[in-house]
Amino acid sequence: MNFLQSLRFRILTSFVLFALAVTVCFSLLVLFVAEINDDELFNWHIANEASHGVGIYIDGQAQSGFGSNERTFIGNDESFIKYLLFELKLLRSDIPIPPNTKTLEELVLTENVSETRQGYQIFELRSQGKKIHVVRSSLPQSRINSSLEPSSTEAYFYYLTDVSGFDLQTTYALLGSVSLLGISVIFTLIVAVLVGHGIARHVVAPLTRLSQDVDSATVDHKPVLKGHYYPDEVGFLANRINAMLRRIEDFVEREKAFARDASHELRTPVTSSRMALELAIPLVGDNEKLHSLLLRASRANQDMTHLIESFMLLGKEESHSESKQQLLLQGLAQSALDKNAYLLRDKPIQLINGIPGNLQVEQPLQLLSIVMNNLVRNAFQYTTEGTVEISADSQSITVEDTGKGFPSQTSMGGEAESPEGMGLGLNIVRRICQLRHWKLDIQHRKNGGTRIILHL
Repeated sequence: MNFLQSLRFRILTSFVLFALAVTVCFSLLVLFVAEINDDELFNWHIANEASHGVGIYIDGQAQSGFGSNERTFIGNDESFIKYLLFELKLLRSDIPIPPNTKTLEELVLTENVSETRQGYQIFELRSQGKKIHVVRSSLPQSRINSSLEPSSTEAYFYYLTDVSGFDLQTTYALLGSVSLLGISVIFTLIVAVLVGHGIARHVVAPLTRLSQDVDSATVDHKPVLKGHYYPDEVGFLANRINAMLRRIEDFVEREKAFARDASHELRTPVTSSRMALELAIPLVGDNEKLHSLLLRASRANQDMTHLIESFMLLGKEESHSESKQQLLLQGLAQSALDKNAYLLRDKPIQLINGIPGNLQVEQPLQLLSIVMNNLVRNAFQYTTEGTVEISADSQSITVEDTGKGFPSQTSMGGEAESPEGMGLGLNIVRRICQLRHWKLDIQHRKNGGTRIILHL
C-alpha cells in the first residue's frame, strides 16, 4: 500500500498539523503578550521618572539627574509646542502645523496617547527619524511659574525622552524571540512527527492485524479470523467479517454440493441419450425423415454436453488458477472447427484456418479451448453463407464471418454486458475473459459480418 494514501499517513498528518497550529498560535500569543508587557514596563519607567522630576520641581530643587536623551519643561501645551519647534528643533518647519494648535491632542504628529495610574498622560511623537515619548503632568496652581503667560490658568510638567535607541533594542530582541520561537516550532514538529508516528502505528496495528487475518482466511479451510480483538470499532468490524465469512462458507458448500449433484444428474442422462442415439441412427434404414430427426436430436445432445462441460469447468475453483502451457494454435483452431462442423448443416460456408502451423502461445488449455469453441459456434450459428476464417498472432486470435453481424462495435473483458443477440456462448466467453484478464473486441465489418478479436 502506498504510504501517502494510508490511514497511518492521514493520522500522522492530522497530528502534525494540529501540533503546528497549536505551536504557532501559542507563539503569536507569547509575542503579543511580550510586546504589551514591554510597552507597559516602559511606560511605568518613564512615568516614575516624570514623577521624580515633578517632585524635585515642587520641592524647589534644581533639575538634575536626567540623561542626555531626556528633557524637562514647565509650561502649557502651546508654549511646549513652540519649545519643540524652535529650541529643540524636533518639529521641522516644513511639516504643516495648524496655526491654532494649542494642545498636544491637536498636534497632527501625535500617534498614541495613554494614561498611567498616577494620572500622567504619555504622548508618542515621531519626527526626523526619532521617536519621542512625552509625559505630561499637571502642576498645582501655586507652582505656576511667573514666566508663563498671565492668561494661563494651568501649567504642566513635561518630561521628554528619546526612545529611538530603545526601539532598536526592542527590534533586536523581537528578532531574537522570533528566531527562538522558530526553533521551538521546528523542534515541536520533530517531536510531533515522532509521537504522531508512534500513535499512528498503535492505532493502525489492529487494522493491520485484521488485514493479515483476512488474507490468511481461505475458502478451503474454515474462513474465520483467528486473531483476538478488543471490543472496539475494529473488534466490531472483525465480528462482522467473521459473520460474512461464515455465510460465504455456507454458500460455497452449497455451490460445491450443487456442482457435484448437477455433474452426476446431468451427465448421466445426457450420456445415456447420446449412446442411444448413436445406436439408433444406423438402424433407421431408408427412413429419411426419422434419420433427420435423430440427427437433430444428436446435435442437441452435443450442444447440451458442450454447455455442461463449460459450466462445470467455470464452476471449479481450480480452473481459476489453471497453469499455462505451450499450445499450437492451429491445432486448437482446427479442433474447434471440426467439433462444431455439425452446425453447418449443408450451409454454403467456406472454412479457412489461416493460423501458421508453428505459432505457439502460453495459455491455459481448457479455458482457451472453451473460448475458441464458443467463438466458432457463434460464427457457425449466425452465418448462413460465405466464409468463416480464423487467424492469429502471438498476442491475439481473430474469428471473422460473413453473417448478419452486430449493429455496433463492442469491447468486453471488464464488467460490460454482452450485446443483445450474442447468445449464451459469448456470455461464457465474457466470464472467462474477466477471469483471465483477456479483452474481447467485437467489430462490425463494412461488407457485412462480424470480426471478433481475442487479445490474450
